[in-house]
Amino acid sequence: MKKVYMLISIVFLLLVGCSKDVSTQDPNTPKLSSTFNYPVTFGDGKKGEYILIGEKDKVAFQIGSGEKDKGVVNPIVEGQTDKYMWYFWGTDEELKGKMKVEGISENGKKETVLTASSLGISTSPIEGANATLPSIMVFSKPGKWKLNVYIANKLFGNIVIYVEPKS
Repeated sequence: MKKVYMLISIVFLLLVGCSKDVSTQDPNTPKLSSTFNYPVTFGDGKKGEYILIGEKDKVAFQIGSGEKDKGVVNPIVEGQTDKYMWYFWGTDEELKGKMKVEGISENGKKETVLTASSLGISTSPIEGANATLPSIMVFSKPGKWKLNVYIANKLFGNIVIYVEPKS
């Protein structure tokens, strides 16, 4: 019996020792951005939530929605063109100008994934944000992407996402 426990312990240690530990990976690899829920009342009067990824109270985009506490995240898939609603928090001055999102894939390849002539600035908050922008984005490779968000050629914020490989 002692030999069985010893064998199980050795196998366990080998498995743990060979697994990828995120803490020992390259410190320059950014962590995925946080997701957060944003309460909303849908057109039919039902309470629900949007699921956003990004910097809360700065810049984020919607990756899911649903009933309160039952929201569904839609994966971002390589090569799949999808619609995304962007949310911005800031002053009218900060949010004025052309918006550009530069994506940097894990291998360091840079590409512009979104360009818009301006943000939809509103005098009253839209779903709690100072500005929103509907968009279409597509990512050419799977893996982690760092999205640098520029407004009027100034870095406004960044978001790190994971793009699923197409099946």
